[in-house]
Amino acid sequence: MRNFIPCFALFRTLLERSDHYVMEHAQRFQVDESHNHLHSRQVLYYTKEILQQRPPIKPYDMVMASLGAVLHDVPDSKYIPQHQNTPVLRHAIETILPWSLHSTLGADLEKMIPHLSFSKTVQKQGDRLHYTLPEAMKNFAHLDTYHVIRQADLLSSYHTKRTLLYRMHKNQYKLSKEDALEEARDLFRDRMALLRPSGMFDKDIDHHLAKPLEKKALERWDTIPSSFPTWEAMLDHFEMDPEESWEKTVDDLEFFLKKNMGTVNL
Repeated sequence: MRNFIPCFALFRTLLERSDHYVMEHAQRFQVDESHNHLHSRQVLYYTKEILQQRPPIKPYDMVMASLGAVLHDVPDSKYIPQHQNTPVLRHAIETILPWSLHSTLGADLEKMIPHLSFSKTVQKQGDRLHYTLPEAMKNFAHLDTYHVIRQADLLSSYHTKRTLLYRMHKNQYKLSKEDALEEARDLFRDRMALLRPSGMFDKDIDHHLAKPLEKKALERWDTIPSSFPTWEAMLDHFEMDPEESWEKTVDDLEFFLKKNMGTVNL
């Protein structure tokens, strides 16, 4: 209880600090839109949606899930050198959290976030994907929270626009529309299209969240015109962001947190 009260009282402030930090981090390390604060907000939205599908969780875990969703890509080796991953993540946590939470919530976030990476935990084996729980997470006290964020990030991968944006960034915007589209199609076939058949989601998440997203994504691929006149037209075709503002997501999470305060033990 002693360490949780500041989390509750500062919940919105901590999310706002995290969001602002991710914006500045993106500018500093030239993180493109596929992994910047817009993506983090998307993962936060899906985190909220997952939490609403589940029985109430401890408020501490809800705070951890929310902050972890926003900060999950801070130590991404696609944008920062591998040796800077831990120092950069630690700096983010120490900047965002009050000192009183560094040894509790901060320590849990620092332990969990580096193990959320899809590429480090999922491998393709034949026509299926296989997830391996990292060794460091096997005795983690908040494993359910870890899986909430991990699956929220998987849900965001159905947004093909992110794949196209990353391909553009990676190739310094020299890739043709046709080549970018083909690379995105290959990735969708080898990864996103295999998520549900491979059992990558919990049953309730698969039915209520992943299935509708997969359907929308497939509809985008099935209705591609013969050509796109501009990059913007191609990106617009694959647009399927949540029809909800970041402020609405935070409002809902804050309400959910207050409600859970009275239904579960801290």
